[in-house]
Amino acid sequence: NGLKWKVFNAEPDSPKLKDSKDIECFGITSFPSLTIWLRNDQAPELYRQTVIHELVHAYTFSFGVHLYADEGTEESVCDFFGANADKIITQ
Repeated sequence: NGLKWKVFNAEPDSPKLKDSKDIECFGITSFPSLTIWLRNDQAPELYRQTVIHELVHAYTFSFGVHLYADEGTEESVCDFFGANADKIITQ
């Protein structure tokens, strides 16, 4: 949609991997800077799920889809796709 996102890896103790509540995360998507930060010490399967999860955040933002009906909706959708994208795509 014309937005160019940058993706970076970060060490587990990086402040880039903390959310607005100061909770450590496997990945963080920053809408103002159009960046995605990924924890670099994850198992390959978990890393792939995290990449997909963060990309869903980026896609929803980029295409103006607002999933904020309640606090957990967007995270639930991103978790679902992160964990199941391979099954969804190959079905």
